[in-house]
Amino acid sequence: MNNTVNRKEFFKAQFEKRVHAHFFSTASLSAKPNLNDAMKSSDEQVDALSLEKMSTLFIKLIEDMEHFIETNGTHADAKCSPALLGQAVVHFFADQSHQLFEPGDDLKAYAHLAYWLLKTKPIQIQLPEESNLTTALSDDRELQTCLYLNEKFTATFLLSYLVDDLTKQEPAKPIQQEQLSQVLKEMTASFKYQPCSPTSLEVLFAGVLNTLHCTTE
Repeated sequence: MNNTVNRKEFFKAQFEKRVHAHFFSTASLSAKPNLNDAMKSSDEQVDALSLEKMSTLFIKLIEDMEHFIETNGTHADAKCSPALLGQAVVHFFADQSHQLFEPGDDLKAYAHLAYWLLKTKPIQIQLPEESNLTTALSDDRELQTCLYLNEKFTATFLLSYLVDDLTKQEPAKPIQQEQLSQVLKEMTASFKYQPCSPTSLEVLFAGVLNTLHCTTE
């Protein structure tokens, strides 16, 4: 337990160093953007508390990625890269600082976070040394498990936020697990095969919310 805590504290410290070097020293941030924890908006200026909130999102993503990797077992060695994940989080908050989305516009926020997770691909895969690509992934099911882990994780992570938002709006209307599984499959396929931009992802997420809303009526 202590090793896990120390490891995450180390990742957090390294991430905060990267934020100070890349984020707070940037002249374009002189207006001090508004930030909040895990993609929510506030009226607070960039300060130590805002840095802590950025770190909170970073650590949450690490924890969720590691859990996702454990529950999507593969013979290949899949790991979360803190450096690549840190880039995704920094770019996400930088987008907000440049007013590419407004505080409180959750769909745009989700779209920008998804875009950077898909672009940086923080889940990295290394095949066993004694195996080559052909032998390690000879089973097509194994191949599908190894490929697109970042797309699968991003779909899972963002769908949880979309469902949470819908549940808060309509708490008395449960969403069927079968429908969630189908939506998750469609989101993952879109991430795999369609060109992604923050704009296209926002449209996709709006469609997901509409689909889930219709199924609860």
